Amino acid sequence: MPSAINVGRRPTLTDDAADTVEVHLIDWSGDLRGKVLPVYFEARIRAEIRFDGLPALKEAVARDIEEARLRLQGKVPKIGDPVLPPIEGIR
Repeated sequence: MPSAINVGRRPTLTDDAADTVEVHLIDWSGDLRGKVLPVYFEARIRAEIRFDGLPALKEAVARDIEEARLRLQGKVPKIGDPVLPPIEGIR
């Protein structure tokens, strides 16, 4: 299943230093809590950063998901090239 995956510490939401793995299945809905799914990594979209708040985080995640969708459809020239314009204030 195509997905966007976050591996990190969720610095916008918590100061907890524990790493988490969050998988967003693209264009799929349902409840898979408690299920085991294999995940595979194709490309890194961006580094983990602390956003100014939840709205900025949600905007970035939506853009990450769209970029993942486009990358998985083969609509990116090469790994590392940005698909979408950068979010203002973020490198």
